[in-house]
Amino acid sequence: MRFSTLASYALVCFGLLQTSALAVAPGTTFNGWTYECRDTDATQICTFAFLVGAAETRSPLAKITLGRERSTDEFILGALLPLGIAIGQGISAQLDAQPKFNIGMQTCVPTGCLAAFKMAPADVRKFANADTLTLTFAAFGHQEATVLSIPLSGIRDAIAAGAFDLAFGPSSGAKN
Repeated sequence: MRFSTLASYALVCFGLLQTSALAVAPGTTFNGWTYECRDTDATQICTFAFLVGAAETRSPLAKITLGRERSTDEFILGALLPLGIAIGQGISAQLDAQPKFNIGMQTCVPTGCLAAFKMAPADVRKFANADTLTLTFAAFGHQEATVLSIPLSGIRDAIAAGAFDLAFGPSSGAKN
């Protein structure tokens, strides 16, 4: 999958996620979660992203992102999943042993399907205090579910390092 092009497209679909003036440089990694930024015409879009690889091929299977939507200041948990998933069955998510919640499908494009879930700052704190995010979905025409386990210690580390601000909305990131 080509994540750079699709990631930029996904961020635009989600309303342009914004960045803070962080003391962290793009490319900095916190236990597998990487701070990524992309320049657009008017702003810089930054998120924390985690790549899930297929064990057999070591190629990317999914990309999970966490960022903040500029227009609403809401946090967005995004997922780029492979084509061929059973959209009607949806995507189930779970933090540790907490109740499951659904992540809504947004669209599919040639390189994958995009899903997003809006989170309040309190939800992000729960997210950061959990050990694992589990995503469950099925391929179209198959009964067996695909289960992805994403470690969340990197988000906790990013918050502790001041790279992720839960208390205040980040700046617009507008270019001068």
